[in-house]
Amino acid sequence: LDRATDAARVRQRIQQAVDAGANMLRVWGGGIYETDEFYDICDEMGVLVWQDFLFACAMYPEQEPFRSEVEAEARYNVARLAHHPSLTIWNGCNENIWAYRDWGWKDQLDDGAGGKRTWGLNFYLDLLPRICNELTPAVPYWAASPWSGDPDADNGIHPNADTHGNMHVWKPWFHEDYESYREFRARFCSEFGFQAPATYASIASVVPE
Repeated sequence: LDRATDAARVRQRIQQAVDAGANMLRVWGGGIYETDEFYDICDEMGVLVWQDFLFACAMYPEQEPFRSEVEAEARYNVARLAHHPSLTIWNGCNENIWAYRDWGWKDQLDDGAGGKRTWGLNFYLDLLPRICNELTPAVPYWAASPWSGDPDADNGIHPNADTHGNMHVWKPWFHEDYESYREFRARFCSEFGFQAPATYASIASVVPE
């Protein structure tokens, strides 16, 4: 991480994205809040930043003391980044509402006493948008990537619907050839995946020159 966040290396990578035709970078919820230099360089180059809060692919308790830690971290980073013109949208989490709906999370929330454990929805629909509205009211907030815009996580519009909000497309990576991307008509695809080649070192270790 210390090498990946080196300012010169960050500038090189952002320049490569610009040269490839990209105009927005997403800071993913499974990573880190980037360094000040990252946002400064995006400001300078005119690159938009989609900024996730750091919640990804997991259930998070909403009780104390964790709740206070979440609020303190969110307030610190929203205030730190508020002045950057590159900051385009706040995003509450990566795939957590979708995961609750489709990945079997509901079956894991029984607390053994007839109740249900929390999993983070209050953060995405209440706490985080309130902080953003207080500290950066001009920057839009979106609850999740992907998300349909429907707050009913149990019975509302599917979180990964191609007709509402933003969508993640992973089916080609898991089940199909890359040509199946032609089947998707997402309104906005904020994440997709396809298996990349192995690293050169891995290939060189098993393939003779």
